[in-house]
Amino acid sequence: SFLRYDYFNESWRVDSIVNTGGAKEDPDFIEQMYNCYEDVYGDNTDLHPYSDMFIRLPSFLYARAASALQDVWLYRLDWYSRLQGTIGIKAFHSSDLYFFFGNLVPSTGISSAILKNIPLDPSKPADALISKIIYGSGINEAEELSMQMRDDLAYFVRNQKLPWEKAQPGRLLGKCYDVPTTIDEIMPPKILSFWEGTEYYKDCMNPLRQHE
Repeated sequence: SFLRYDYFNESWRVDSIVNTGGAKEDPDFIEQMYNCYEDVYGDNTDLHPYSDMFIRLPSFLYARAASALQDVWLYRLDWYSRLQGTIGIKAFHSSDLYFFFGNLVPSTGISSAILKNIPLDPSKPADALISKIIYGSGINEAEELSMQMRDDLAYFVRNQKLPWEKAQPGRLLGKCYDVPTTIDEIMPPKILSFWEGTEYYKDCMNPLRQHE
């Protein structure tokens, strides 16, 4: 997760929040958490727990509560570029926005910052080079996913619904944008079951509980 990088870790006070919350849990909470994530995701456990703790689980719980009262459709972006995979962040919070806006090549300012230490070939446009650095040979996949996501967004604007199963309180399915695209549980049941047994989960469900 990008939350493990020093800048975001410090900005979001990740370690402080995790340590404060962890003090409420069983002594072996961290070990149990990593064992659970390793069972589901294999060796890439560091890529998931903190993003789930800060972003996915609260969003999941909000969507579950909302789905009992209104129509809710969910999606998840699983696809990630070569650059994201290389630096170890994979798909992360807000990386879907580039796809919805079709802005897969960073702006000139960002490109210049990324490229400032890279020898440039004057015969090649900067956007072609930056695309190669970010996507490698995967730019066509990214463009196809972007088109699909924009089509789905346009469909929702026109029809106020989406062409896949609505989320239900007991089963939150969503469209998972990847190659290939699938319909799957937004949060794996084993991961959800782990969090449901934590004090963190109880605080999420009843925010006033911690002040009682």
